[in-house]
Amino acid sequence: MNRRTLLVTLGAIGITTSGIAAGQSDENDENCEPVEVVVGEDANGEITEEVPAAWQEHVERTEEVHEEIETEHGNESWFESASIREGEGEVCDRNRMAVSVNVSDRDEAEERIEEREDVQILIDDGDREDRLETVEDEGEGESETEEMAGFGVLATLGGLGGAVYLLMRRFGNSE
Repeated sequence: MNRRTLLVTLGAIGITTSGIAAGQSDENDENCEPVEVVVGEDANGEITEEVPAAWQEHVERTEEVHEEIETEHGNESWFESASIREGEGEVCDRNRMAVSVNVSDRDEAEERIEEREDVQILIDDGDREDRLETVEDEGEGESETEEMAGFGVLATLGGLGGAVYLLMRRFGNSE
């Protein structure tokens, strides 16, 4: 096999592989398909907005946790209030929500408030605010991984490099 055939083959394999990799999706990806939700009402009827399905599920779960915390701890002497506010991170390019719990006794609150699945809980005693660790859903087999360039990116770069080389040899450089 001569050098030219080898480079053409490598370029074709790289471009084909990158096309296949780009078309694949991770089965653990969040469902960012839009869903329509009611956000209010006016004289003409309901006002709706399209939001990502996974984000809407996250917001609903955060509201459930907020109600659970108020119900479980509302009568405790250290509990002052709970609210929903912006948390850390994103779901489908939208800000995550968190339950913020205002307390008079941080130690008591940290001991009594249990971590909740996939919802950030922020404890604020007026001096500082700490975040309780969130518990990831272990039933779906998800794991935390760092994002990095995958095979598709490297194959694309290799394929483009080979194609550029061939074009330069064909039209530009006549060594």
